[in-house]
Amino acid sequence: MTTAIAKNDPRDISIGGMELTAVGIAGELAKPPSVEEFQASLAFIGRAAGASNWWIGDLANHADKWGDEYVQLLDSLGLEYNTLREYARVASEERGVSFAMRMANVSWAHHQVVAALTPKEQRYWLKKAQPKEGDTTPRLSVRELKQAIRAKRLEQYRRQCPLPEGKYRVLYADPPWFYNDKCEAGAVQAGGCERHYPSMSIAELCSLPVEELALDDSVLFMWVTTPLLEECFEVIAAWGFTYKTLFVWDKVKHNMGHYNSVRQELLLLCTRGSCTPDSNTLHDSVVSVERTTHSTKPDVFYEIIEEMYPTGTRVELFARASRPRWDAWGNELPAKPPPDSGDAQSAEEVAVA
Repeated sequence: MTTAIAKNDPRDISIGGMELTAVGIAGELAKPPSVEEFQASLAFIGRAAGASNWWIGDLANHADKWGDEYVQLLDSLGLEYNTLREYARVASEERGVSFAMRMANVSWAHHQVVAALTPKEQRYWLKKAQPKEGDTTPRLSVRELKQAIRAKRLEQYRRQCPLPEGKYRVLYADPPWFYNDKCEAGAVQAGGCERHYPSMSIAELCSLPVEELALDDSVLFMWVTTPLLEECFEVIAAWGFTYKTLFVWDKVKHNMGHYNSVRQELLLLCTRGSCTPDSNTLHDSVVSVERTTHSTKPDVFYEIIEEMYPTGTRVELFARASRPRWDAWGNELPAKPPPDSGDAQSAEEVAVA
C-alpha cells in the first residue's frame, strides 16, 4: 500500500488505487481495494471529518499572530467569514476550549456548546458527555448537553436568586432569551447568545412564578427582539398578563440579521386587571437612542415608565444594577454585604460539580 499526493490536483490524496478528491473518490472502484487500503482511507476520512474544524480554528488563531499574508491564505479554504471565525472562537486558547481541555471521544459540536463557559465548567460538562467505558457513543448528545447546561443554570439561578416576596404594581423584565441561532452552521451571530449571558428557554421562563409577584392590577414591561416576537406571548400569558401595546427602541446603529438589517428592539406593555397609566402624557412609541454595550437598555425607558406610573411598587427582573425606588432581582446584581459588614463583596462563583 502506498500513500502519495495525487498528480491531478496537489490537494487530492491518493491511498493505493483510490484518489480522494474534492468531489469524491476517483479511481477504479468496480474492483474492491485491499482491506488495508480501505481501512487506511476510512481512518484518514474519519480523522479529517472529526478534526478539521480544530485544524482550521488553530491555524486561523495563529494566522492572526503570524501576519496578514497568513490571514489572506485562509481564503483558499473557501469558507464563509463567519464560519471561519466560529472555528477560531471555539479553538481559542483564551476565549474558547484550550488544546489541553479538548477531548477526542466527544465531537467538536460538544466543545462548541461549552466554549463560552469557564475552563472548570468545560471540563465538568465534557466529562459528563463522554461515552461510557467500552462504548463509543457519547452519553449526552449535543442537544442533550445544551439542555443539561440550561437546566443546571436555571437551578443555580433559582438557588442564588430567590424571587422577591413582595407584590408589585410595575414589573420590568429583560429576559435572557434563548436563541436557536444555529451557530454550529456559521450563522451571523456566531457562537450564539451564550457568548454574552446564560440563556433561558421559553419553557424555563414560563416556569418562573412571576404571576405571584404581580398585584391584581399591575403592568408588565417586557423586552423582546423581533425573532422571538411570536414565542414571547406564551411567556406573557404564563406570567398572567395580556399584551396591550409596545415601544420601539431604534438603536440607530444597524445590526446584521438573517433577513434584514435589524436596528430595533421591542418593549411590550402588558397589563393584569386594570392598570392604565396615571399620567395623561402620550409618549412617542419610537425612541431613538444609539446602542452601546450588548443588551444594555437606555435609561430613558425607565424614565418613561416612571412618568407613566409614578406611584406603586416597582421591580426589575433580570436586573444588572439597582435603581432608586425600584426593587431588583437577577443573578448579575452586585452581592449584598453580609450583616455588620462594610463594603459589598463580589459573589463567589458557583461550582458546577
